[in-house]
Amino acid sequence: MLQAAPIQAESVRARFSKVLWDQIRPWAYLDETPVEIRDFAGNPLIVVTPETEGAEAIFWETRFIEPFIEDICVSEIHAVIVDARNKKISARSALRPLRVDLIKGITRIYWTMADIHRQIWKYPGWPRRDTSDEVDRMVAFIDATISAKTKSAG
Repeated sequence: MLQAAPIQAESVRARFSKVLWDQIRPWAYLDETPVEIRDFAGNPLIVVTPETEGAEAIFWETRFIEPFIEDICVSEIHAVIVDARNKKISARSALRPLRVDLIKGITRIYWTMADIHRQIWKYPGWPRRDTSDEVDRMVAFIDATISAKTKSAG
C-alpha cells in the first residue's frame, strides 16, 4: 500500500489542527466568555451563552464547519493530482493515502465537536453524539471530488 508523503501528511494534519484551534476550540469556552469566530466567508459569528438562540444550530446545522473541511479536501486533492501528473504516476494511486489522512482529520473534527457539544449543551456523563452521518457525508464529498478531479485530469 502506498504511504502518504510525510510532508503531505503533516500538511493535512496541520490544516485540520488549525481548523480545530480557530473554529472549534473557542466553543469550549462558551460558558466563560462570548465566543467570537468567523465563518468561512470571514463573517463574524458571536455566541454569548449556550442558551443564545440558535447557538447549537450554528454549531451543527448551518454548515458552519463543512466549508473549512471541503477547502482542505479540494486543495489537498488538487495538490496530489498535480504532483502525480508531474511524477507521471497514477493520480488514483497517489490519492489513496491522502484519502485516509483526510478521513482521519474529518473524524477528529467531528469527534472534538461532539465532545464540546456534550460539555456545553448536555451533561458531561452523557454519551458522545454520534457523528457518523457527518463523517459519511464528508467521505462522500471526498470520493465525489476525487472522482471529478481525476476524470478532468485525464
